[in-house]
Amino acid sequence: MPKQEGDTKAKKLERIRKVQSLIMDGYGRSEILKYSEENGWDQCRSTIDNYIKEATDGFNEKLYEDFDEERAGVAARLNNLYRVCLKKDKYKEALATQQELNKLLGLYNTDGSATGDATFTGIEVNFVGPDDDDA
Repeated sequence: MPKQEGDTKAKKLERIRKVQSLIMDGYGRSEILKYSEENGWDQCRSTIDNYIKEATDGFNEKLYEDFDEERAGVAARLNNLYRVCLKKDKYKEALATQQELNKLLGLYNTDGSATGDATFTGIEVNFVGPDDDDA
């Protein structure tokens, strides 16, 4: 029976998933090549290298998707906490929350200095107490 296109794509996807599993188990390139030979994949090394590349690309995409989703959730919680702090006049806590959000967004280097990605100039923040008239 002649090979069908769907069978080839399905087999390729199955092999890429297997390569992902092997990588997760700690297999390196040479061990994956050996596995493919032992299991009758009948593919040249460059094809196996492509499987490895697609497998690792899949890891990276999933990692970034998961990271971006989690990061968005953390940012939303920090923004909410910031608003609550401001409503309750908890300015130190609001500032600390904003600093955490800035770290999450990558506005600071690991040493705490600004990355230079965002420039805020001419901004002055002054906390003032109630006017004498309000007291």
